Amino acid sequence: MSTEAPHRHALSGPAMGSRWSAVFHAGGDVDEAALTHRLQGAVERVEQQMSTWRPESDLERLNAAPVGAWVQIPRELAHVLATALEIGRLSQGAFDIGVGDLVQAWGFGGGARVPDGGRIAAIAGRPSFEPPKTLQLDPAGCRARRLAPLRLDLSGIAKGFGVDELAREMTAAGLSSWLVGIDGEMRAEGTKPDGRPWTIAHEKPTPGEREILGVLEL
Repeated sequence: MSTEAPHRHALSGPAMGSRWSAVFHAGGDVDEAALTHRLQGAVERVEQQMSTWRPESDLERLNAAPVGAWVQIPRELAHVLATALEIGRLSQGAFDIGVGDLVQAWGFGGGARVPDGGRIAAIAGRPSFEPPKTLQLDPAGCRARRLAPLRLDLSGIAKGFGVDELAREMTAAGLSSWLVGIDGEMRAEGTKPDGRPWTIAHEKPTPGEREILGVLEL
């Protein structure tokens, strides 16, 4: 058994309009290139399924399908959709994935970067997002169908699932001390070699400035 002290490793790559990161402690014999490839692949799978920026993503295929038509979707996307609907139910509609058109009309996401008052007014008269009236899932068959002309947007949950997938890859690689993240979505496992918890800083919500407000110990 090696008595070599664990080294600190830091990996990163592009992810969902931002970057993913992974910091971990392990022996020096870790194949960083292979692990980076696995982590990048995990993020890429999530983005290919759930991105609103990729016209060919599975989510965009669902958005483009005729209302009422069943669409085959990957198991992971079906899981995230079901979870999003449950969070929407528990929050009494505060969490709503049926706001894709409204998001774009206000100038967020892809497309124009300024609000479009005409589109906003037109969307205001549409049916509200009330699953299963507006979205129906068939988890066993991995398929879904929209029952109203609503555009789905998973930006409030997809990055969190991406982080879960990074965590899955870290565990599969046999690592027990790590911190992974995409933007502010973070997940940690274990502690640092000296027993201290992982720590993350959170910034002051001041536009144009990058200043730490405080530090959280996980």
